Amino acid sequence: MRSRYDSPKLSVSESAGEVAAAVGVVTVGLVAVVYGIKLGLTASGAIGSGMLPLLVGCGLVLCGAGLGLHSARKRPGLSARTEATPATRRRATPMTILLLAALAFALPWLGYPVASFLFMLGATCRRGKVVSAVVFALLVSGGTYALFVQAFAVPLPSGVIFGGAR
Repeated sequence: MRSRYDSPKLSVSESAGEVAAAVGVVTVGLVAVVYGIKLGLTASGAIGSGMLPLLVGCGLVLCGAGLGLHSARKRPGLSARTEATPATRRRATPMTILLLAALAFALPWLGYPVASFLFMLGATCRRGKVVSAVVFALLVSGGTYALFVQAFAVPLPSGVIFGGAR
């Protein structure tokens, strides 16, 4: 008898597909890095137009490498208990789209720190994991705000409610 904790087994083709996807993501990331460097990273002492493609490319390379390592460590035929089920994916996609739309609407009114905190909280909060979701949301929203405002000198919206211009 199958319990609710049993999960489907990974096939060799699923694992190979994940490795192929990882190679594709790394390749796209490397192309973005090269393109960003060609555009120029600085312009008159300020951040140049190539900085964003460079950062996105580095992120893609890291994510692709992580996916590749994760896929390579899986063994075909072993349980994939931590993988999302199709039902979970069907619920997560509309929720993510709804959260992104709410973020886009709330950003000019609440400002980046509050809107990004609420977005991350909504995206990560699960039953029984509220404290860890709050801590994670604070770290991500505060960290990205500090990174862009302090390190990159990029002004982010402060929000109408908190005295910023819309």
